[in-house]
This record gives sequence, structure tokens and C-alpha cells, in this order.
Amino acid sequence: MIVVQNPYASPLTTGEKPASSDSGEVFFAWERLRVVYNGVLVSLTLLCGFGSLADPKFWSTAVFGAILTNVCFCVGPVLEGYATWFAGRRVPWVRWGLLLLGQLFAAGLACTVILNAFPNNWTVFGL
Repeated sequence: MIVVQNPYASPLTTGEKPASSDSGEVFFAWERLRVVYNGVLVSLTLLCGFGSLADPKFWSTAVFGAILTNVCFCVGPVLEGYATWFAGRRVPWVRWGLLLLGQLFAAGLACTVILNAFPNNWTVFGL
């Protein structure tokens, strides 16, 4: 006897796992990566702003930057979710590629903003 499955059946009725059920896994994986992301940015901000740690303007700039970069961090899980949806399965390198690109961009932007807003920090580096 040949069993023919309905090609239009819901994945839930056929026992297949839908790709969208991975969204929770994607979200929680990115939340764990947020700790690393923020750790790198805090370290770089303190290093680049070492000469201005006593300046209240430095701290207001750093807090504003931290809020902004964490809002931008939310783009990573969204893009990975779309990549998972388009591919129909999880693509492991997408998460790490997005994290690396985002981290490099945020780190470069953080150092540029701090060093340009507080030029006395260049002397810490001997420049």
C-alpha cells in the first residue's frame, strides 16, 4: 500500500518542524552574545576615553552610545531570522558573520566618536 502525503498539508500535521519555530532559539542565542558584544564595547570605550574618565560629558556620551548600539544590536537576530526563513533551515555562519560585522562597525564607531569628541585622549596613545 502506498501512502501519499498531502503536499499542501501544514508542517505541523506532517510532523515536520517549521523554520519559524527556531525564532526563540535565535533570540536567546543573540541575547547570550549581547554580553560579549557589550563587554568588547565597554572595554574599547574605556580604553579610548581613558584620559576623560573624570569628565561627566564623557559618561553621558558613553551611555547614549551604549543605548544606541544596543538598539542596533537588535538588527542581528532579525537578519538571522530572515536568513533562516529564506533558507528554510538554520545557517550557522550567518550568526557569527553578522556578529563580527556588527561588532567591528560598532567598535570602530565607538572609538571614532570618543577620540573625536575628547581629543585629549590621543595623548594617552602617545599621539
